[in-house]
Amino acid sequence: QRSSNVAFSNLVEKMGNDTWKKYMMDFGLEKSTDSGLPNEVIGKIGFDYPLEKANTAFGQGLTVTDFQMLQAFSAVANKGKMMKPYFVDRTVNPNTGEEKVTQPTVVGQPITAETAQKELEYLQEVVYGENGTGQAYKIDGYKIAAKTGTAEIVDPTTGLYATGDNNYVFSVVGMAPAEDPELIMYITMKQPQVYDGTITGGGMIAEVFNPVMKRALQYQELGKQAEIEENNQVVMPRVMGSLKEEARQKLEESKLNVTIIGNGDTIVQQMPLPDEPVLEGQRAMLLTNGAMTMPNMTGWSKNDVLKVSEMTGQKFKIVGDGFVTTQSLAENSSMEGVAEIEVTLVAP
Repeated sequence: QRSSNVAFSNLVEKMGNDTWKKYMMDFGLEKSTDSGLPNEVIGKIGFDYPLEKANTAFGQGLTVTDFQMLQAFSAVANKGKMMKPYFVDRTVNPNTGEEKVTQPTVVGQPITAETAQKELEYLQEVVYGENGTGQAYKIDGYKIAAKTGTAEIVDPTTGLYATGDNNYVFSVVGMAPAEDPELIMYITMKQPQVYDGTITGGGMIAEVFNPVMKRALQYQELGKQAEIEENNQVVMPRVMGSLKEEARQKLEESKLNVTIIGNGDTIVQQMPLPDEPVLEGQRAMLLTNGAMTMPNMTGWSKNDVLKVSEMTGQKFKIVGDGFVTTQSLAENSSMEGVAEIEVTLVAP
């Protein structure tokens, strides 16, 4: 829960340095993941002196890449089986149309399934324990397992570790749903500029992690629901560049719930994107080339409000959970120049 450097050093001492070094190598450190990303480096583990060996227990004295970190945590999330990370989903021959699709590849099993399960239980305590360092990463409706990190930075002018509340590299690895993870997200933030005196570096990462992870989980649920309700699944038509009424008619024929934002006559942006699988009755949002106007959000979910914010760049203040009951800007009013729009949600 406390992410204690001293505790981890004691664990390595009990484990033995040779065993610990073997685990680091089994988890793929000091070796390229061969992800397909050009010029991928392998990192380095300093392990010559007693102090270096102790420091590696809590992340000092070694360097890793994002992909190495994700690959290692995949073993925890995947019942001990470590999965190769890929940068390219597929390659297509432009002459023949032949596709080569990247397939899941197991690259090792550094821990047992039982150990992975126990680790997931511990990492949930990081988020939900009374003294957990990752309490900011709670997401309503989902169980999260996480590991936080706080790395010191050397001040190049002095050669000593920098001081100050924000002179660190803050990080988190989050896995969800924690009971049987399908998604891993790794975020690092170096020397975040605290914009007020109330939010920590970890809190700033949570402002990125929480909405992105929640959206990804919701999309996964949508995909699963679409499989279950296959007869109700449709493909999102491409309507960007179409006249507004033509676009509306096309989407309504696909049995989608259409919301148009703006008073222009041509569609310049759509959500969901073209060719994405959607369910009948799902809300489809269209942005026109005219001045942005406020839709009637009554009954909308928080996710739909966030989509409008994403499409328009308009800042929303969301109060409560559930579904929208009130909005501070009236329907059809211009959003231009409005600093923030407040919507209130109430659970059914």
